[in-house]
Amino acid sequence: MESNNTPQSKSKKGILIAEDEAPIRNFLTDLLINNYQIFVASDGLEVKNCFRYFGNRINLVITDWQLPNTDEEELVFWLRKQNESLPILLITGHEGKSNLERLLSLELVRKVSSRFKSFKKNTYHSYLHHRNTCFG
Repeated sequence: MESNNTPQSKSKKGILIAEDEAPIRNFLTDLLINNYQIFVASDGLEVKNCFRYFGNRINLVITDWQLPNTDEEELVFWLRKQNESLPILLITGHEGKSNLERLLSLELVRKVSSRFKSFKKNTYHSYLHHRNTCFG
């Protein structure tokens, strides 16, 4: 569980990024950190701990659908219980899972893309190349 807690970041809206793959988590953090206060978690337990400590500063959760140490559906309901209006974006490559489809139909979550995993990996590699070229 990490946060970019600086005096400037406390005035920014907060985003909790929950992703177990470090390159993807780092890519999303780098992408958003200039405009948002970022909190990161790599599994379901860290999501809950982060939300317990910083929930009043988290305005959006971006989460992988399959995180270690959690039942995905239970985590969504737990987050919703903490803050019923909290926007939750799911990152998933899994189609047709009945519990995912049920959460989507109840409008408890929004799905970013069913192919986001492979897109993110390709984008991340392009980003690293660009970052290394620009910042050497």
